[in-house]
Amino acid sequence: MDTNSTAAIGLRASRRAAQTIALISVVICVGVTGFAAAVHGFTEAPATQPVTTPGGHEVPAPSANAPADDGAVPADNPVAPAPTPATVVADGNAPITALLRELANGKFDRIVGGKNNRPAFDAYYAAHGYAPIWITDGKFNERAAAAIAYLGQVDADGLDPADYPVPNISTSVSDPAALAEAEVRLSASVVTYAHHASVGRVHWSHVSGSILYEVKPPAPATVLAAVADAKDVAATLAGYEPQALNYIALKAKLADLRARKTGPGKTPIANGPALKIGAQDDRVPQLRERFNGHSPDRPIDTVLANLERWRWMPHDLGKDYVIVNLPDFTLRVFHDGQQIWMTRIVTGKPTMATPIMSAEMKYITVNPTWNVPPSIVMHEYLPALARMGLRMSYNPDGSVHISQPPGDHNALGRIRFNFPNKFLVYQHDTPDKNLFALDRRAFSHGCMRVQDPVKYAEVLLSVVRPGEGYTQDRIRKMIASMGEQDIQFPHYLPVHLTYQTAFVDDEGRLEFRADMYGRDRVLIAILHGEDRKFVESPVDRREGSGGRTAAVTPGHYQSAYYQGGYQNNGGNFFSRPFGDAQPATQRRAAQGRQSSDFR
Repeated sequence: MDTNSTAAIGLRASRRAAQTIALISVVICVGVTGFAAAVHGFTEAPATQPVTTPGGHEVPAPSANAPADDGAVPADNPVAPAPTPATVVADGNAPITALLRELANGKFDRIVGGKNNRPAFDAYYAAHGYAPIWITDGKFNERAAAAIAYLGQVDADGLDPADYPVPNISTSVSDPAALAEAEVRLSASVVTYAHHASVGRVHWSHVSGSILYEVKPPAPATVLAAVADAKDVAATLAGYEPQALNYIALKAKLADLRARKTGPGKTPIANGPALKIGAQDDRVPQLRERFNGHSPDRPIDTVLANLERWRWMPHDLGKDYVIVNLPDFTLRVFHDGQQIWMTRIVTGKPTMATPIMSAEMKYITVNPTWNVPPSIVMHEYLPALARMGLRMSYNPDGSVHISQPPGDHNALGRIRFNFPNKFLVYQHDTPDKNLFALDRRAFSHGCMRVQDPVKYAEVLLSVVRPGEGYTQDRIRKMIASMGEQDIQFPHYLPVHLTYQTAFVDDEGRLEFRADMYGRDRVLIAILHGEDRKFVESPVDRREGSGGRTAAVTPGHYQSAYYQGGYQNNGGNFFSRPFGDAQPATQRRAAQGRQSSDFR
């Protein structure tokens, strides 16, 4: 064999040796990095050292991916190199999360409103590992910017942005302690706003004892979870405000008032000949509407008070419901969200205000018996009976029971509409139909008298018992039977008694009504007062409705003062003990004689 052949064989042997060494290196690598990595394969060949041939020549070891020499022996299972270790990224929120854990220890009590409020906030943060809502990678996120922008414009809903302080979200803020405090401060302001938007800035109990709503504010943890998961933070926050069309329309008028684009709606009255008493003229209804209206000294404050009262109410009025506007003396029935009927009512007089509240009508009573409440018996009837020389016996508990049977002169008329409530008020018929001709009709003890109760009953029953044939004729036949009977509602109907001294009418005009119960005056004073930070919680009011003895089921006899005189409303079995009141034209002849209205 010549020298060249010998060298070639030696070189080929050296290559085989190099491949063998490379294979051994891979096996060792597999043993170190794990069998799984070898199975899945690598993308790069491991680095190898040059191989020295028997002749002392240094030959580079071949790559695992390099083509093998013709005389090389291929490996049965090619093996890839070990993976590159993953890069570990530091959590920019970690220092903030660590500080937020101190929420449970009271570190942020001064921000969340004290230790009593602390558990409500900690409930959310603890459940989410104290991860911040408003900060990502150590910087304020888009969610924070959206919330701050929304809180800055809540004056559109009649709220004060100053009540919801927000942090500085400048990119220059990088201190973890400052960021943690800003996180809690923004959460506290968002929760406070959601509370005010849902149930009111002022708790209704600070205004009057004749108000009752049972709407509960959302829990802080629920609010924070909602904004944390929201795709649209502004829309989520706006959802806490009332969505009733009446509220939205009044909110738009507030913007117009502030821009001086609107005022109280007044229909122009056409020119024409002088009007005479008894004359028929198209301008008479317009004049009546003008006189019934009211122009407040501070219209913006009046609108703010009304927006606040809308927040007290249930935000879902219901698909079917009854809504009463006491200062407007009107009652409306809605079915499937649309008004289907409206009528006039008589409300409580200023000294015996009809309460504002939401309740559920459960049944109608035809030919009701009037059970005189003990408060009226004790304070009004007994003194009159005593003057007649009559004596009354008392029950062991000290009470006296007087009732009036069904009939044409019954204090409740022929129909009563029942929605049980703590004030003991309801809606009913009345024998005193003449009062409905007046524009201002505040004459009762607190209940609401309905102008056309038979039609009202037909409308309500068409909603709650459709297809059962409760027509006006059928209801009148039930009345004629003289028997007292109830018509139950298969499902209850919400009844909302409201106090809207500012509202938008059906023609889109802003209307105002007189503050006959003084509720605007009290509420506006609170909203502008220095102590408004302390009026979110309820207060205990032990008096009855608006200072009256009780909100009661009133009697028939009345001698109501209005328009400068007394109105005779017909006699019944209570007329004799109390005496008949005289019309205004005869009032001077009845010196000193005066009675009260018991409905």
